[in-house]
Order: sequence, then structure tokens, then C-alpha cells
Amino acid sequence: MLRNPGVNFQREVLGVHVAFDDLIVTKGDPEVRDFGGHYSQFIKRDGVTIAWMFFGIWPYPFAKGKALRVLLGWKTWDAHVKDPLQITCRITLWKSFVPKEKK
Repeated sequence: MLRNPGVNFQREVLGVHVAFDDLIVTKGDPEVRDFGGHYSQFIKRDGVTIAWMFFGIWPYPFAKGKALRVLLGWKTWDAHVKDPLQITCRITLWKSFVPKEKK
């Protein structure tokens, strides 16, 4: 809590509580973490989007194992397990990763 005193504000005030019957809609390929690309997820309740997430990673062509990584919205990963969903805005300009081949 000393490192990030705003975490309670992010979770309790800005966070989104997901009900078991809320719908999770994914657009794109969530496996982009391994090879680059992007995808979005939307949490819908009664047809209305209550939370969303955009995740993208773009490997740099000039630096092996380095990429631009963007995570915006709410952390919808494991939406029916984690409560509440924490809001995020993370842009990593020089993310390290292990390059993998797309299946």
C-alpha cells in the first residue's frame, strides 16, 4: 500500500463489480501476448457495456525481445473471478518479452 496508495481508490471507487450472468465479449485474438497484436474485451450487462479493456503489444522491428505494450480500461482478465475489476491505464514503451511463434 505504501508503493501505490491509490490502489484502493482504483478498485473500490473506479472499479466495476461483475455479476455472474454478465456477458464477456472478446474482439480479436487474446493470445496476442505471445506474438504481438491487439484485442478488446467488453463486459455487458443487459446489453450495456459496463467495463472494457484494450490490450496491445507491438514488437519493435529494431530490438529483439522489446515491444510497445498498451493496456487501457479495466482489467477484464478473469472477470468472473476477480472482484472488483481494477481500472488501468498502462503504456510500457520498452517491454521485455520472450519472442514466440504464432501457432
